[in-house]
Amino acid sequence: MRFEGVAVQGAPSIRFVESATVRQEEPEFVTGCGSLPSHEAVKAALERVVADGNNGGLGNHVWATTVDRDGVVCVVAFSGANRGSQWPGGRVVSVQKANAANAFSLTSLAFSTSNLYAATQPGGNLYGLHGSSPLDTPTAYAGPTSDYGQAGDPLVGERPGGWSRSGGGLALYSAGGSLVGAIGIGGDTPCADHIVAWKVRDALQLDYIPAGVSSSADDNIIFDLQPEGRSLSGFGHPRCGFDEERLTETLPADFPIGSAEEAGR
Repeated sequence: MRFEGVAVQGAPSIRFVESATVRQEEPEFVTGCGSLPSHEAVKAALERVVADGNNGGLGNHVWATTVDRDGVVCVVAFSGANRGSQWPGGRVVSVQKANAANAFSLTSLAFSTSNLYAATQPGGNLYGLHGSSPLDTPTAYAGPTSDYGQAGDPLVGERPGGWSRSGGGLALYSAGGSLVGAIGIGGDTPCADHIVAWKVRDALQLDYIPAGVSSSADDNIIFDLQPEGRSLSGFGHPRCGFDEERLTETLPADFPIGSAEEAGR
C-alpha cells in the first residue's frame, strides 16, 4: 500500500510512505488483558487528564474503554464521580472507538479513528470500512448498569465490536513495538475526546507508534477538510469549534510519542 503525499498541511508524511512500502521485521504478537493497564491505572490516568483540563470541547467528564488486540474489552472506566456524571451514551461510544482503532491499525501503521473520517466517506480510499464492524448491541447494553465503569463492567471479557470514525480512538503500542490493543474515549466533542485519549495513552506509556498519516508521522487528528468537504490528505476530520485545533497542533511536542531509540530497539 502506498499513498503519495503532497506538500500541504496534513498530507501523509515521508515516514509514512516509507513505512508502508518497506517491510520490516514484525514485532511479537501480543494480546490479552494482561498486556494492558489495569482498571485502576486507566481510571487514575483518565481522572488526572480530565482534571488538568486544557482539552478543548465542552469540558465534560468522559468514558474510557480499552480493548486487547483481539478486540476483547479489558477496561471500562469514567472520570466523574459516578456513572451519571458523563453522558450515558459515551460508554458505548468509547467502546466503538477503541474497537475501530484496534481493528484498523497495524504494527507498521497506526490509524486513529479521526484519521478514518474522510477516508471512509464516499470516494475515500477506505470507503466501505464504516459498515464492516457492527456493534453487538445486546452485549453492549447488558446489565447490571450499577457495574458500568467499574472493574466488573459487564463488557469486560466481551467482544462487542463496533465502529467509529469520530476522534477519540487510538491504538496502543508497547515499548517493544507490539500493537497491544486500543483505547477509546467518549463523552465530549470528538476533537476533545482525541486530545484526552492522546494524553491518557501518553500517561500509560503505550504510545510507541511506528508511523501514521499525519504530517508529524503519527496518528494525530488532521484538520484539512475543504469547504466542499474534500480532505487534502485523504484522512481529515471536521473541526469541532472549541479551540481543539490549536491544542492538537502541540500534542506531538507536549506529549511526544515514544521512539524506538527511547525503547532501546
